[in-house]
Amino acid sequence: MVNPYQSSADSEPSAPDTTTRWWWPILLGVLVTPFAMGLAVLSHGFGHGDGFADEVLFPLHRPLRCLIGSENIAAIAMYFGQFVVYGIVLALAARSRRFLIIASLVVAFHVASFILRFPIADLLISIRG
Repeated sequence: MVNPYQSSADSEPSAPDTTTRWWWPILLGVLVTPFAMGLAVLSHGFGHGDGFADEVLFPLHRPLRCLIGSENIAAIAMYFGQFVVYGIVLALAARSRRFLIIASLVVAFHVASFILRFPIADLLISIRG
């Protein structure tokens, strides 16, 4: 006869359920946003900087500005929304257990957006007229 208390104590502990902590990428996106915005503003150096950190952190700002034709709306959308959207995408990926694949795709999208920001903006300007 098996002792039920002994058999449960001898069994290996199960892995923690990662689906209960799916929200952490959203929280990280919300927490990163003010720091990224601060770095973007500081990179402009009160009119004397080159804004490189702004272009690295928010590469779709220029194409979005060309697409919608408004600097203010593009800035608000990108500065407040980009990392939160990245967090939402990564949270959905964490729930489906494809986090590393989707995180790699998000990083690749961000890098490609940075590299292609000028050609995309030029294309959008030519389309808009």
